Amino acid sequence: MSSFSKRLGVGQKSPSRTNREVAPEEVRAELIQLLWDRQERSEGEFQAYRDLCRMLRKVPDSSIWGENELREVDSLVNQMAWNQVYDVIEEVLDGSGGSRFNEVFARTGVAYEVMDGTVYPWEPVADELEVSSVAYDALATSDPTGRFKSAMAQYAKAVAFLDGRPPDLEKAVSEAVNAIEAVVRIISGERSINAGLQRLMPSGERKCLRDSINQLFNYASAVPGARHGAHAPSGLIDAEARYVVRVAGSAIAFLITADTDGGLPLR
Repeated sequence: MSSFSKRLGVGQKSPSRTNREVAPEEVRAELIQLLWDRQERSEGEFQAYRDLCRMLRKVPDSSIWGENELREVDSLVNQMAWNQVYDVIEEVLDGSGGSRFNEVFARTGVAYEVMDGTVYPWEPVADELEVSSVAYDALATSDPTGRFKSAMAQYAKAVAFLDGRPPDLEKAVSEAVNAIEAVVRIISGERSINAGLQRLMPSGERKCLRDSINQLFNYASAVPGARHGAHAPSGLIDAEARYVVRVAGSAIAFLITADTDGGLPLR
């Protein structure tokens, strides 16, 4: 049974999820516990130490054995660089689970989450929708002919700029919107995104949808440092850039899927 505080939804409020490039002590302690749980399920004595050495590409010290191996696991985990902690978490989870880490991440303000055994940057919207990241819609879209390979690569750059440390918000917006333009050009054969969208969605209720995609392009053109030179600071904030990249990814996924299914132009 869960604790009194958890059942009643009371207790210490979790901090803002803004911590990146860190692996707090509580996260490391949870990883150590997971390694011990794995140890208990294995048949080999003190296998956790050798497993961890393998994950870290470290040669086990033959002079360390018995109970000393247990202490060495603690020492190695606490000495690891922050990114190595998440690498090992993924390898130990092996494509499944992660709820125990997500609870610790929330308590310690860590801006990552585990979905299907993989650690992703934390996004509140993706968390609500129970997907790994809504920014990855385009990257998960089927492209059987490979026509959109370059556009997909461009969108992947947008995601990389968004998740970079430090992030480059202007380039993230620029690459995302340019990827939309590339997809529209490939499907429509038109050089400009406006003409291309008009060909793909020429009339009816989809005019508003067409205009919304086109306005993303206009928005990016107006942001200093995105599609044109930075004549002034852009003032972009992280949430704003993430919104644009997410919407761009969804638009790309929609256009490619509709084209693949033979649904374009939409009349």
